[in-house]
Amino acid sequence: MEKGLDILAPVSSVGDLLEYLKCPRCSERMEQPIAFCKNGHNICGACKDAMGKCPICGHPFTGTTNIGLENVSVWSGVACPNVDLGCKIVCPSELMTDHIATCTYKKATCPLDKLLSIVCPWEGLLKDMAAHCRESHQSRFREGSVFKSSSINDAVNIILNDDEIFIYHKLFKGGKLYCAVEKVGISQTPYSATFILDTLSGLDRIALNQVVNVVSENTDVPLKSGKFLKLNDKLLKRFICDGKLALQVVISEVNLET
Repeated sequence: MEKGLDILAPVSSVGDLLEYLKCPRCSERMEQPIAFCKNGHNICGACKDAMGKCPICGHPFTGTTNIGLENVSVWSGVACPNVDLGCKIVCPSELMTDHIATCTYKKATCPLDKLLSIVCPWEGLLKDMAAHCRESHQSRFREGSVFKSSSINDAVNIILNDDEIFIYHKLFKGGKLYCAVEKVGISQTPYSATFILDTLSGLDRIALNQVVNVVSENTDVPLKSGKFLKLNDKLLKRFICDGKLALQVVISEVNLET
């Protein structure tokens, strides 16, 4: 069961109920407004306007809606549009947008495609993305919540942590170092990234926390958002020794209860 969607249920558990929510004329799911005739037959709002009278008994419609059935329609749930790809989730319509955003059965492309001139034609399901990155991008693949980033060259890496997929950006531009972490979006769990720089002597340290945002197709977005580590050339030199950058990145789940 997914985080934040406690009332999700398998499709089969509400299948019989959903049959009663089908409009007798168009066979589509009835949602607000749901009209009914004087004999109590229900019909969707669009068909009611098109018909003028009940398609079952021929009696006129009342001037009110079936509030009880409308509530049942809202809370009985709708099936995920990725059901044909294997998703079995049903949830109330107002929660479906949040589910779709992180549904692991939605179609996805390689998150590294078009980053730093990387070309990867992979297309598949979000749930298979980590396996693809591990197999096809081994040199850029990392696992765990803590990792070192010692190269003084531009870099982009895939980080797998707590079954979440993150993209780590490192860019040297205009005499400055920019670093940012983004999340691909397996769940809605909030994360933060901490960038830690230490001098060789251990006497100086810089640590910057960044809220991890959902990945964007525009690679400049993390830099323009202000949520990144930025060091100028003069300061950066203090943290470089023997051609290596003393940078450590820590990805942590944000505890919203504190």
